[in-house]
Amino acid sequence: MRNGKYYGTFLLTPDMLKEFVIGRLFSEGIINSLGDIQEVDIGRDTARVELVKTILGPLEAQRGLIEFSCVAGNVEK
Repeated sequence: MRNGKYYGTFLLTPDMLKEFVIGRLFSEGIINSLGDIQEVDIGRDTARVELVKTILGPLEAQRGLIEFSCVAGNVEK
């Protein structure tokens, strides 16, 4: 949630969630610096972000599931 508004659903591992949320805000252009964030609250299945000010107009909620994954392993030649 961003300032009380639903933003999107993400499927990811439970590590470094705060870093993921902040990185997503940077990459989407929602924030320009850490100073734009008033509070980040990571819950069991929800992240809530309060911004110091509204940088952009209202964001349209992203539809569907946004999935991130990585695979580690060896490839034999």
